[in-house]
Amino acid sequence: MANQKNFKTNINQLAQQYTKYTVSRVVDNKADDLLDMEVPADFSEALLENNIEINVYSLADNSLIFSDFIPNSSQAISTETLQYPDNTQRKLLYIDFSKLPELILPIGQYEVILNFFANEVGAYDNRILKINKISPSRKEVELKLTDLTKQSNLEQFAIPRINTTWIEPVLKQIFNQPGSEQLNVPASSAKIDSSSIYQNFASGSGQKLIQYGFDEDRGTQIGINTIAQNILNNAYPLALSSVQKLISSGSSSFTETQLDTIVINAIDIAYDTALEDEKNNPQRYRFDLI
Repeated sequence: MANQKNFKTNINQLAQQYTKYTVSRVVDNKADDLLDMEVPADFSEALLENNIEINVYSLADNSLIFSDFIPNSSQAISTETLQYPDNTQRKLLYIDFSKLPELILPIGQYEVILNFFANEVGAYDNRILKINKISPSRKEVELKLTDLTKQSNLEQFAIPRINTTWIEPVLKQIFNQPGSEQLNVPASSAKIDSSSIYQNFASGSGQKLIQYGFDEDRGTQIGINTIAQNILNNAYPLALSSVQKLISSGSSSFTETQLDTIVINAIDIAYDTALEDEKNNPQRYRFDLI
């Protein structure tokens, strides 16, 4: 809902400084030449997936006199793409108010403000949060769930998540796959490699393994660096397959907990494979895996 006080200006104080002109244009034909004279805003179809809030303000003092919303199910909202002589394109938004008999607009001259929303927590006509407390400064509010069964909706919004656009590049980075360093992922880089493995050994043990030379390959025997990367290479397609299955079943994002579970499960399977290989080919390894 728009805030009347935030929008309102003192016309009497500003009258000497500014002169306001409002010109109305009514277009009843989409082929009207007037549309070619204006450069309209570019409306994405994604903006129209949710309800559009409409607020009507008085031209006399900019005060809010009417507020409601246009449901996206009303069939009153549509777009049309215009092609300009310079080959640029713009998308016009159309609202057919004749299809909105329940929307009773006030009679008179007014300014219309449209607000476009993306449903993150609940929806405009299905709100799951309500104001529980307002701070003395009136700058902070405490929100409360209207229905405790909607806790998962709030967690989905509040907990950081990785969407499907970036999940595969993130997996490449985690499993230290070729080309992962060049990936421009909008998140902190995190990868597993021999260096991060040494850091998880008990105090000084990792450095001792390096000191004794167990990190490098010797002849035909492989050391920790190669073993670790082999496990990561085998785990990567397993994790990728798990992610792709979840995406196919409707998952659109992944929390840190979900991603940790996928990565750990894949590494467990790959490590078991390495143990089996060490058992069958002990001569390949410089030490026994446990």
